[in-house]
Amino acid sequence: MGIRGHDNWTVMDIDKIRLNYGPMNDITHRWILSYVYDLPFGPGKAIFGDAKGVLGHLMGGWQTNGIVNLQSGGAMSLSSPVANDLGNRAGNRPDRIADGNLPPDQRRVERWFDTTAFVNPQIGRYGNAGEGILRGPGLVNFDLSAFKNFRIVEGMTAQFRAEFFNAFNNVNLNNPSTGIGDPRFGRITGAGSSRAIQLGLKLLF
Repeated sequence: MGIRGHDNWTVMDIDKIRLNYGPMNDITHRWILSYVYDLPFGPGKAIFGDAKGVLGHLMGGWQTNGIVNLQSGGAMSLSSPVANDLGNRAGNRPDRIADGNLPPDQRRVERWFDTTAFVNPQIGRYGNAGEGILRGPGLVNFDLSAFKNFRIVEGMTAQFRAEFFNAFNNVNLNNPSTGIGDPRFGRITGAGSSRAIQLGLKLLF
């Protein structure tokens, strides 16, 4: 008997590795931008460059930062509770009888994909639905912050920080249920974190 390169913990059928071929944990498009920008206000800057005294302290030392994260939906695989009775330990999948993907304008939280395109396989066999055949919701997230530095004495600075996570309060949906035996099959029942605001004061020395 030859040595096998996989075991039944990771694949459905040890003799049909092709059943597990497909994208896994794949996000086709992802764009991330991070930036730091010292605002051109206050003494020595382009705007209010001649400000002095209290006005100079208030206008100068501002910095804005941000992280932008835009990505398409990740690959999703389906599962079936039907036992295949073939010594499998990695679970089973449903049979795919139609495409299953819905056009973007038809996707809803109540029905993200076409649930009628999948049925349980007969007991004793593996379902034919492949790996990563559906796509979940994408993500749009903007994290923003504004820092203000106050010089106290030489070598000591106080920093005020205002941070906004998911600053525009975008609704980033979680993946739908992909278990055909789940009454929530095809439905999205949750989302990522809403906007969060954090204020802080930091002493740098």
